[in-house]
Amino acid sequence: MDLHERISINPKVCPGEPCLKGTRIMVSNILAALAEGLPMSEILQDFPGITTEDVFEMRFTDTGLLFLNFTGVNHLQHLVPPLVEKPLNEKLNVRLKLYEYNDDLRQLKIIGEFNDFDFGSARLMARQVDGTYAYEMETTAATFAYQILGAEKSGHSINGTQSDGFVYDNGGDS
Repeated sequence: MDLHERISINPKVCPGEPCLKGTRIMVSNILAALAEGLPMSEILQDFPGITTEDVFEMRFTDTGLLFLNFTGVNHLQHLVPPLVEKPLNEKLNVRLKLYEYNDDLRQLKIIGEFNDFDFGSARLMARQVDGTYAYEMETTAATFAYQILGAEKSGHSINGTQSDGFVYDNGGDS
């Protein structure tokens, strides 16, 4: 979700404080409720008009060395290994670095369920007239899981774009 679609700043509404668009619900009030440890169900009840997409909550009930893997479309992954000594609520601000794309994409390849995500048998994608790249194949599957190889300068593969059905494959890529 694009935050610009949900948050607005208007000098005539709540003296210019960031608010959920179309409401007088200040973002700072939602963050304060999270910091107090209010459960998500109570926050949603206390602030009519917000949805679970507007609030992210992180609670650590396990202790020890944990691994938080942050990923986002068009961004490099970022791994944060916090050492948690006791259960707590925590606020993290994470800014992911954008992918750095190769200038030459002539060796752009695709792997996926069709080849068991085997890098060795990756299929070359074809450059289209409009400058985009495509790979065509027939499938009877309801979804098409894939990764793109050769687009990113670091050599990481880039997962396909169907993020609503994302399943982490422990491959370390994003």
